[in-house]
Amino acid sequence: MKITQIDIIEAVMPFADGGSGMGITPTRWDTLDAVFVRLQTDTGIVGWGECFAYSCRTAVAASARDMIAPLVLGRELAATPEALNLEIQRKLHIFGRYGIAMYAISGFDIALWDIAAKAQDKPLHALLGPARRDTVPAYASLVRYGDAALVDTWCRHALARGYRNVKLHEVDPQVIRAGRAACGPEIGISVDVNCAWTPEQAQAQLETMRAIDAAWLEEPVFP
Repeated sequence: MKITQIDIIEAVMPFADGGSGMGITPTRWDTLDAVFVRLQTDTGIVGWGECFAYSCRTAVAASARDMIAPLVLGRELAATPEALNLEIQRKLHIFGRYGIAMYAISGFDIALWDIAAKAQDKPLHALLGPARRDTVPAYASLVRYGDAALVDTWCRHALARGYRNVKLHEVDPQVIRAGRAACGPEIGISVDVNCAWTPEQAQAQLETMRAIDAAWLEEPVFP
């Protein structure tokens, strides 16, 4: 079985949450961007994958189309795609282990696993190995709103959906405390500031982390 056709599909979805805070992107999100990878095989099986594109959809699509697709088109596929994934990563190592190229590789990897599962007529989890647990804890990862009232609103939305853990991306201690107030004492809270603080600012915010009983503080400073 080999790959005979590759389609790279860009998608832009309107997005608004009322916030004003900047997080991991240099501008405020007003759309959610994605790049989809469609792989067609000579047996008729089609695999789909998604590259999460942050605010760099066109760059991810170009990487998928110009760098990765030529490495995959025409390839004979093994039962599972681990070896091909590693081969692609090695050939593109100059572009780093994180970033645009890796976002694009991830879409191909998902699509290749989709094909592998369909070819063997098995659910994907059966190819990944035996189940080790019946449930997996999850948390609601919120964006940076920069507004206590919005944090209150979206924390309550998360609780209404059944989440028992919430991750905030706020940098203002008062807004962070608003998240704890909205969730109450029984809900797990973690904070990820995406490297926004200096070491001195991070040290100063440790009291806030203790006050809200944070499970962890993620990326407090630029490495």
